[in-house]
Amino acid sequence: MKVNPSRENLLLAIASICLLLCALLLHFLRLSFGALVLALIGIALLALQNKYLLRQTLTGAALLEKVLQQVLSGQDPDFDSLPDHWALVGKKLKSITTYLSVMKQSMEDRIALLEEKNQELKDQKSTLQESIVALQHYHTIQDKFRGILDIDEILQNAMELLVQEMSPNKAFFLKFDDDAENISVLSPVGVPLQENQKLSKKEAAQMLLAFEKPDQSILDLNTLETHSALYGIPYQSCLIARLVIDNETWGLICVLDKESRQGIEAFGEKDQIILSNLTSILQKDLKSAHLFELATTDSLSKLCVRRYFERRLEEEIRRSQRHQFEFCLLMMDIDYFKRFNDTYGHLVGDEVIREVSQQVKNQVRNGVDIVARYGGEEIVVLLPQTPQEHGIAVAERIRQAIESLDVPSLSNTKNSPHVTISIGVAVFPQHGTELKVLFENADASLYRAKEAGRNQVCTHEVPASSG
Repeated sequence: MKVNPSRENLLLAIASICLLLCALLLHFLRLSFGALVLALIGIALLALQNKYLLRQTLTGAALLEKVLQQVLSGQDPDFDSLPDHWALVGKKLKSITTYLSVMKQSMEDRIALLEEKNQELKDQKSTLQESIVALQHYHTIQDKFRGILDIDEILQNAMELLVQEMSPNKAFFLKFDDDAENISVLSPVGVPLQENQKLSKKEAAQMLLAFEKPDQSILDLNTLETHSALYGIPYQSCLIARLVIDNETWGLICVLDKESRQGIEAFGEKDQIILSNLTSILQKDLKSAHLFELATTDSLSKLCVRRYFERRLEEEIRRSQRHQFEFCLLMMDIDYFKRFNDTYGHLVGDEVIREVSQQVKNQVRNGVDIVARYGGEEIVVLLPQTPQEHGIAVAERIRQAIESLDVPSLSNTKNSPHVTISIGVAVFPQHGTELKVLFENADASLYRAKEAGRNQVCTHEVPASSG
């Protein structure tokens, strides 16, 4: 039977008090010895009670300390081990422990949730920073093409950017022509291919089939462990980008063998982002350039049309007046062109116009001078910031180039007739400060060249040279 310690203490206390009261009574009855004995017994009982209380307190404190250590260490506390007189403390402590445990779990859940939210914010921040960097890079690329409407210049700038940003040692564009069998090589770098070289369309068509999705723009052909080849050009790492304009494949960007200090390495995710950004910009700019070309380019000669040329000439007049520059206007005409049409047919006549136009373009500054088909077999050239003596030299160079021109269709005919041109030169501001006057004087100079025997270069005053 378990004895209640509190009850034992109470009985001892009552017994001690009773003995002390009896001792006091005996003292009043003058029974001193009996009173002394009872008093001593009462005092002994009180001492025994205090000792018992002290022992119970120390035992309870030790058990309570053990329970507290269990609580602090995260173990399940053994409240049942506490003595009965500590039961109330145990109950309170158990209640507090339960509350603290619930609060701890709640705080841990909140901390876990906050950490999860914090990680989400970090991920969003990282994604946002990457998007900002990608957007900045996109706009940096876009700025390099802003205002450029010449397809050759766009492709040349794109190739320079590819080499700078991606470090390939081989790169080129493949343009799908109207020709059903061939494609054209454009802006080649580090490869044994020539500008405008024709290649079979078959291999490029097979590459197009490798694009798994219609909206896939980049094809990764990294093969560092083995060697592959593209049109006979070996590579270990390769990215192919598809250029799509108006839902039609315009061409491909081929980037081969990324160079690093360790040698050839695979193109990474950053390279794909660069190529993807460039592809997106090129598709828009090439479309704009193509529309501009359709509006400003003569379909037969591939030269500028008359309307565009006159607008550019008016701009040059204003610019030269403002800065006091000289410029030259050349007007030229294919000699005896009607004979080519009448003798060999209009198809040969068209070929003569194409060949002459290309040869004229080859003799002037690309991107600076402007060449246009003015009408029929007439061609005009604007030479900005060019004094008269230099303009005459350019005209003479053109005349000599045409004189030595070999037109394929004429080479196979009887007598193999040569093509020649007559050129008239007008200079701003000496020969006029208005568009109409400049054209009239250039035309008058052309007439003088024809009157002098054709195959001539004449200025507004006197013949400058003769063939």
